[in-house]
Amino acid sequence: MLIALLLQVIASDPVARPSPVPPSANEISLGLAGVAGDRRSHEFLEYRDVPQGVTVPGFLLSGHAAGFDYDLAGRDAGQDDQRFRARLGVGAVDIRAQLDDIPHRLGEGRTIFGRGAPGNLALAGALQRAVQDAVDARVASPAPLDYAFLAPLAGDVLRGGRDVRLGIERRESGLDLALKPRVDLSLSARYGHRGRDGHRLSGVGFGLRNAVEVAEPIDDGTHSVAVGAELERSWGVVSGGLQYDGYRNHLDRLVVDNPFRADDATAPGAHLGPTDLTTAAARRAEVSTLPDNDAVTANAGASVRLPLRTRVTADASFARWRQSDTLVGITTNTALAGPAAGASLPATLDGAIDIDSQTVSVTSAPWSRLSLRGRVRRYAMDNRTPRVPLPGVARLDAVFEAVPRLNVPYSHTRTRLEASVGYGLGSWRVEAGHRHEDFARTFRETEETTDAAWTAALSGPLPADGHLRLHYERAHRGFSAYDSRLSPGASRVNVHPVRSLGAGRRYDQAVRDLDRASARIELAPLPALVLAASYALDLRRYPQTAYGLVSTRAHVASADAAITPAGRWTAHAFYAFELESGFQRTRHSPLPSISIDLRDIWDARLSDRVHSVGAGIAADIAPGRTTLRLDASFQRSDGLADFFSQPGGNPDLALDIADFDDVRWLSIAAELEHRVRDGWSVAASAMWDGQQVRDVIDEDRPEYVPGAFVLAPRDFDYGAVVLQARVTRRW
Repeated sequence: MLIALLLQVIASDPVARPSPVPPSANEISLGLAGVAGDRRSHEFLEYRDVPQGVTVPGFLLSGHAAGFDYDLAGRDAGQDDQRFRARLGVGAVDIRAQLDDIPHRLGEGRTIFGRGAPGNLALAGALQRAVQDAVDARVASPAPLDYAFLAPLAGDVLRGGRDVRLGIERRESGLDLALKPRVDLSLSARYGHRGRDGHRLSGVGFGLRNAVEVAEPIDDGTHSVAVGAELERSWGVVSGGLQYDGYRNHLDRLVVDNPFRADDATAPGAHLGPTDLTTAAARRAEVSTLPDNDAVTANAGASVRLPLRTRVTADASFARWRQSDTLVGITTNTALAGPAAGASLPATLDGAIDIDSQTVSVTSAPWSRLSLRGRVRRYAMDNRTPRVPLPGVARLDAVFEAVPRLNVPYSHTRTRLEASVGYGLGSWRVEAGHRHEDFARTFRETEETTDAAWTAALSGPLPADGHLRLHYERAHRGFSAYDSRLSPGASRVNVHPVRSLGAGRRYDQAVRDLDRASARIELAPLPALVLAASYALDLRRYPQTAYGLVSTRAHVASADAAITPAGRWTAHAFYAFELESGFQRTRHSPLPSISIDLRDIWDARLSDRVHSVGAGIAADIAPGRTTLRLDASFQRSDGLADFFSQPGGNPDLALDIADFDDVRWLSIAAELEHRVRDGWSVAASAMWDGQQVRDVIDEDRPEYVPGAFVLAPRDFDYGAVVLQARVTRRW
């Protein structure tokens, strides 16, 4: 039917030469699409939907009826990535609605679990029993319990499972109401909802040699309701608002069966198993999912105009976060019921966090060449969650460690002051600024860190209608004291030795020196030619960090050109290069105590180089009637994991990883659009999209590796051709 309509429209006016169609208030497109190649690849469809058959690429309807102004627009209707917008207006009332579907395909693999109740990943009891008996018999024999023995058993478990596709479908919808009862007064109200449904990769552990990756079900939603008001007067603007957000998770917990165990049991060292010494463990694990929670936020603000072209703006907000979901038990292992019986957990956590923030900014331009800016912001997160004592920890639900613990209600306060001055020197402008931030924390390795930065910028015109901008920033973060025992020790009721490298530093608190620079130049040597190039550098060094993140480096350079002659065609091209690397150091400690042998130091330098290049052209083959568009993009990413271990260390086994997230991606697209008569156009397009990935960690990985069942990603490589035809009516 669509093809017949297309042919009828073309035949109705074979020699017409319409002028270019002006923007229309109404438009609708119908299409036909076909895909050849790896059309079901999760990499090809990661954030989009490419259907086959009849499609609705887009529509726009607007006008005035029954006293209302209306607009209705949509894109890719009926697809997994469809989007809709609507507006209805009458007098001082404006109503808007939206709906967005956003897919995120995460891959596929084989899970050991069949289909069951949501959140309950169960295995057949007979299968669990048979595997446990085989493992126990192996431990009772002189033969070792090694991967060669466990892999065939894992294969039997996998054969009883199923293939699963990982991905989350997100739907966001909203309804906005705006009311303007007076010229200087605006009122608003909004309702929004965001829902998620699907499966994502997660995992549980029954022992250090028995981990299971699972397809965790996701089924949750967030409701938002907000009201606001704004009053504008000759001296400025005042505003205020109130918002409620409620998160609801339809799955309160995840229960996962142990593939190697049918009975609960415990034994010394069971959390390291299964080993030749013991196969004891829990027969299932229970994991709490994200809890239901509620948040209420109130905000108020004002902006005041003052003499000398000065404006003062102040904003304040206060939020209360609350959650009171039922707590899960300390362990599922009934063999640990005795040691864990001393726990007297409350029914709910009664989690509570208060957040308040204030911002005051001043901008002034007392005369044409001078500009001043200042800003102060304070953000405080006060975690009021009560501390709940625990009698100990059930390690991987296999053994009970009777070291009393407490939950840790982390809080922090950030105060930032910024100031800058700009001055015009002829046609050039110079700027200088300073930033100071105090970051106070509770239950962390530092009580407070201080970050100070100086910035400078220069911008101005160049010959050939050009423009240059240079920017530089230097910053230093420091602290008065750092104790690596404070954060892990905060969860201990009694003094207990903490196994930690004293010279290690967490990168968000460590002493840091930052240098950041950028430059951008734009030139127009010809009336129809625009050239641009830019470069950015980011260097971060942690001079007092002996172990942890020691330094990072990032270089980004780009160049692009656009030519728009007065004739019948335009073209553009671009190239970009990115280099990112980071250096880390640690000391391997195979024994319970920290190693003091410097030969046990390991170094790691992770780097990634990315080249991106592309070009495109649009040409009017028949002016005002036929347009051809061609686009091509290519990207190459080369990663390297460079490891080094000291000779004689324990162990000295470091090996580099060359195939470390290496990606080749190519996209080529062509479209031919023909206007057959006033208000009608037809188009045909073709696109090739392909990718090759080389990654030793993820590629060709078996579904059972030593110590774990994994949902091995599949089909990173893909190549697909998309053919589309479209007819569009505008009026």
